[in-house]
Amino acid sequence: MKKIILITIVLLLIITVIISIVLLKNENETENNNASNNSIETKTENEIQLEQVKSATAFFTVQSCVSKFITYVQDNDKESVFKILDSNYIKKNNITKENVLTKVEQIEDLATFKAEKMYLEEIDEDNIRYYVKGILQKSTISQSDDVEDKTEIINDDFKIVVTLNYNDMIFSVAPLEDGGIFNEERN
Repeated sequence: MKKIILITIVLLLIITVIISIVLLKNENETENNNASNNSIETKTENEIQLEQVKSATAFFTVQSCVSKFITYVQDNDKESVFKILDSNYIKKNNITKENVLTKVEQIEDLATFKAEKMYLEEIDEDNIRYYVKGILQKSTISQSDDVEDKTEIINDDFKIVVTLNYNDMIFSVAPLEDGGIFNEERN
């Protein structure tokens, strides 16, 4: 009888130890998963892997995308503006085809865009996100040789994000809110 009680106690201890080990292991895995999820959610703009755009082709392609967006806004072409706005930006700002022109900054007619700074972030092998800062300017061409042509700067701090999908040859844009990556000085 003593042997049966002793064996039962030993077995219970072994089972308790095994259960404790399994529970401890699961708890550690959960904590590790939560920690890694938190690091993704709290990823700051400093942690985004950005490179300055060095390719003239990429630079002018992105500048052309921004110019197309500006033209659509100036023409009050709400369908075209809605089509090229980034889907996350649309969701975040509750944008519809009907209210799209009230949700994006209006841009003065005849204003043109000139990119000054541009950084890229590789999202995946098909998609690259470009962070762009530039100026909106308006040129007046004189009809007379006596008067100089003038360039008036409308906005010297225009910021926008362009995402290019090179596989499907499409792009989307989103105004860069709160300055984004340009809030801190980059090289």
